Amino acid sequence: MVRRRGYEPVQGFANISASGNARVGFVMEVDPFHPPAPSTGVLANLRGDELEAALDAADAHFENGDFDAAIEAYQAVLASVPGLTALHLQIGHAYEAKQDVDSALAAYRAIAADDPVSPEAQAAIDALLSSGGDR
Repeated sequence: MVRRRGYEPVQGFANISASGNARVGFVMEVDPFHPPAPSTGVLANLRGDELEAALDAADAHFENGDFDAAIEAYQAVLASVPGLTALHLQIGHAYEAKQDVDSALAAYRAIAADDPVSPEAQAAIDALLSSGGDR
């Protein structure tokens, strides 16, 4: 049985007769439910199922009102995948739920102006500033 993370296990029998080091090649199919980590791009060397589990845990903390744990979990994911800038929104929302306006604003402002989630971040900033005054 040959196993490798991200691939379907392969099992087979073969009669091999050779002297020295016989080479045997295997062709393995990607496991569609647990694919291997990509080797390039924003998610390089990060498995999707691990990322999903980390985000689910962070979301669960947020939904349960444990905002400090949610912030910590989102920041841990962001540290391993800095390209997931939308997490700054989640961090900002968690700070906002804690009524920590300054930290919420800092999280929202960490999103670059050309980021696709920038309009959402700007709307959150505008809402905070209109309800809490200038900062």
